[in-house]
Amino acid sequence: MGEALRFDSVELISDTMEKPLLDNRSYRVIQLPNQLEALLIHDPDTDKAAAAMDVNVGSFSDPDDLPGTAHAVEHLCFMGTKKYPEETEYSTYLAKYGGSSNAYTASTSTNYYFELSASSTSNSSGSSANKKGPNVSISKNMSPLYGALDRFSQFFIQPLFLADTLDRELRAVDSENKKNLQSDTWRLEQLGRTTSNENHPIHKFATGNYQCLFEEPLSRGVDVRKRFIEFYDTHYSANCMKLVVLGIEPLQDLESWVQEFFSNVPNKDLHRLRWGGIPVLTESELTTQIFVKPVTEQRQLNIDFTYPDEEDLVDSHPSLYLEHLISHGGPGSALAYLKELGLADSLSAGASALCPGSALFCIDVRLTEKGVRQHREVLKIIFQYISMLRENPPSAWISDETSRLAEVQFKFKQKGPPSRTVSGLAQLMQNTCIPREQLLSYPLIRNFDPENIQRGLSHLRPDNFRFFLVDQQFPGVWNEREKWYGTEYKLEKIPTDFMQELWTIAHATATERPSRLHLPAVNEFIPQRLDVDRKDVTEPARQPSLIRHDDHVRVWFKKDDQFWVPKANIKILLRSPMVSLTPTYAVMTRLYVDLFEDGLDEYAYNADKAGLSYNISENAQGLIIELKGFNDKMSVFLEKVLLAIRDLEIQQEQFDVAKERVWKAYKNFDYLEPYRQINTFSRLLINERSWASSQLLEELPAVTAEDVRSYIPQLLRQMHIEVLVHGNLYKEDALSITNLVKSTLRPRQFPKSQWPSRRAIAPPSGANYLYERVLKNPDNVNHCLEYIILVGSVSDRSQRAKLLLFSQVVAEPCFSTLRKKEQLGYIVNSAIGVYVTTGTWRILVQSERDCKYLEERCDAFLETFAHELRAMTDEIFEEHKIGLINRLLEKLKNLDQETSRFWTHIMSGVLDFEQVYHEVEHIEPLTKKDIIEFFNQYIHPSSSARAKLSIHLIAQTSTRDPADAGYSAAIGENVDASVLRRDQNAVAVNGHKHSVSPATIPIDNVRKWKASLPLSPAATPVKGLAEFEGFGLKS
Repeated sequence: MGEALRFDSVELISDTMEKPLLDNRSYRVIQLPNQLEALLIHDPDTDKAAAAMDVNVGSFSDPDDLPGTAHAVEHLCFMGTKKYPEETEYSTYLAKYGGSSNAYTASTSTNYYFELSASSTSNSSGSSANKKGPNVSISKNMSPLYGALDRFSQFFIQPLFLADTLDRELRAVDSENKKNLQSDTWRLEQLGRTTSNENHPIHKFATGNYQCLFEEPLSRGVDVRKRFIEFYDTHYSANCMKLVVLGIEPLQDLESWVQEFFSNVPNKDLHRLRWGGIPVLTESELTTQIFVKPVTEQRQLNIDFTYPDEEDLVDSHPSLYLEHLISHGGPGSALAYLKELGLADSLSAGASALCPGSALFCIDVRLTEKGVRQHREVLKIIFQYISMLRENPPSAWISDETSRLAEVQFKFKQKGPPSRTVSGLAQLMQNTCIPREQLLSYPLIRNFDPENIQRGLSHLRPDNFRFFLVDQQFPGVWNEREKWYGTEYKLEKIPTDFMQELWTIAHATATERPSRLHLPAVNEFIPQRLDVDRKDVTEPARQPSLIRHDDHVRVWFKKDDQFWVPKANIKILLRSPMVSLTPTYAVMTRLYVDLFEDGLDEYAYNADKAGLSYNISENAQGLIIELKGFNDKMSVFLEKVLLAIRDLEIQQEQFDVAKERVWKAYKNFDYLEPYRQINTFSRLLINERSWASSQLLEELPAVTAEDVRSYIPQLLRQMHIEVLVHGNLYKEDALSITNLVKSTLRPRQFPKSQWPSRRAIAPPSGANYLYERVLKNPDNVNHCLEYIILVGSVSDRSQRAKLLLFSQVVAEPCFSTLRKKEQLGYIVNSAIGVYVTTGTWRILVQSERDCKYLEERCDAFLETFAHELRAMTDEIFEEHKIGLINRLLEKLKNLDQETSRFWTHIMSGVLDFEQVYHEVEHIEPLTKKDIIEFFNQYIHPSSSARAKLSIHLIAQTSTRDPADAGYSAAIGENVDASVLRRDQNAVAVNGHKHSVSPATIPIDNVRKWKASLPLSPAATPVKGLAEFEGFGLKS
């Protein structure tokens, strides 16, 4: 069919594109006869293909009596089409080519996207499956993208909305919503919607739940399936869709395929959605103060101004001028002054386009405890800063500076993941004001637009705003509950006397404002030297060279040989035995890092805006300092960072603020969604030494400012320095950087013989352990299971290869069974993990179902999968193998990815820089028989050799089974809950009868349990350090 269609049946919109300097892709924008617009991207170097479709409909179009409809329709489009009725066809096809897919529903868009291997043959040069040479065009029948587009296009032509999938997917929507019920981000978002103009679509409940999408409509006699089909038929139209396809194939082939598969998408000639005549906030909602009680410990002041829609101002982006100044963190800024007064520690600002015709300008301030009490003072300072801006007409030099920064960032932008690229571009294409030649260069500021800057600034008035004050204690009384999330709040008009104060401030003169508030100085970090010394190589080096190695330091270096950007990454490990030796030391290290960041932020702000950033963090091995970005002024910045580390001065007020921040972070851990908590417990159990947040929180109150002052010199006194320098720098630069670190910090030698080894538990064959813990949040309804199988040392390359291939083969059936068919919960995934040298495979499920039930379903799945694995054809098995190999060999997209790979291997201590190539080498000869034997020995529930660790995080509140009320006995104290349910009866589920094995060993005392087990070998380098040495390296 594709070959029969003529080129002139497609309208060429553009075949030119403003691109970053090193972008070697080709672009073409076309429009099909059905008015569907598509952007085609030919990437000659890609090994991943991707596509995305953005449909101009979202939650703002939900029927008033059926909130969440757009989201439900998004889910149901995945559940089978007329051409491909099997609901797992699409996901199975993608999985065998190492691919994945996802979608999201926004206010005015529903965005579907996928990615997968660009080739159906192995990218391994030594593979027998590699039948084609490089740069040979892939025929459509051999292209995974061709088959994926075929399946994907049917979402927009004829999805089935099968009745027997309806209930399951609506429960998936419900589970997704319940996942977010205790998330303050979602709660505050919905409260902002609920308290907005009820005539504006922002007022709606976007996610939907089972009650409003099924139970309540059913009680009214509504046929919800029929309503979903009507919504789809009404809003899914080709002329409202934007398609982006990225592949290795020539543009003409991509165009032919898009014609073939998407020409039959129905066109209903719909108008683009717009809500220009309806205000987001009316007089009733403006000048209100809304006090909110959050789930977690946080103190936030969120300010909303109504703001003009700037969708058509694509050449000037005037709101960025105001965003740049109001969110500035350097000297003269509102934030710097608020920090000086101890009222706040962060501030962000910017315009938020809600939909065509509606926008807000938001200022979000993270307050201190003092700032909550004095929140009016914070508001005054912000309006004083706005008053200062109003007094100073828009300056061309400030606009030029932001324009220059945007230009430099665009010019040297590197490639990102294909799925993210296509999804973002498809959504951006919905803005029809953007010339198609400027889709990539949209962020550039082409014109200085003082008139529209002034127009925007004129909206930042006391009569055109409202604010939310978020705190668990203030004001102490909240008299309303938000309908969908149950958020407690109190809404009232801002008192008249305070409004008068704000109006006075808004019209104040310079002499009536604090002198500390003024415009920023010129940003001296804007890079000037952007030259790159490019020397093309036959093949990029796979590892850095060791260019210095002595008792004090180890320096790894690689000059960039494939990305050619004027950027570099520096990573420094200050290896110290003290950083996390005890919970007290770990707490003091955390406070030190927090105080350091707070002290440097004002100086570092300009560097960050100019594309040069830093980060400091701590882990079990020591302190990690990272610098990344344009290399022009990197050494100057590094010196300032090192001096700040060495010479940190701690003032009591700063310490109190930092301690409050750290306390909130530790305390809030218990209120994270369960699936975000559970990995902390697996690390606690499997790693030889690890501390729980509760242990750190227990030590925090006793730590004083004087304790940290005394601790810092001890911490810095003895260290080993490990450095990685990577990018547009030379060997001499790397050695100079190392000398700067050593001479500035001047640590004593920390001999390698004293470095603590890192090891993990090594449970015996047949072990079956269970760790249970009652979750602290009384309002959380979700349990969480991590079902972990330990498979021994993955230093054995053959064992590692089997683990990887098994994980590839089992991933899609696991998700389809437990998430789609059984609807255990929205969060279901399987993955491998490596703890030092110990390999694991795990299933993670968050669900309203209790953990015992979830574990039984995991066992049942694995027993069923044993039959599926044996029945798998050799052809399908080989496709999985090729998909895995191609995923492992996926090309690095940018400098940061390569740096991250190098640093991971350095930090592991194994230095296995060529790991992926060894993995491929050992995967290629594996047969289905090998994986069956691996599965039977290590994974199958009936295996006497299997070593398993289950972690049960138990919700206090249950919406499913009244028997779960028995948990309440353990709620009083947040301790191991292994005493619960040990004598529960076996249950029969779908014909599968399985009871917890008598061999299950509960973990009542973590420390005692770990002490009873042998440990894995410590990590050791794959080869001697001398083999990495490049002391004579020239570049």
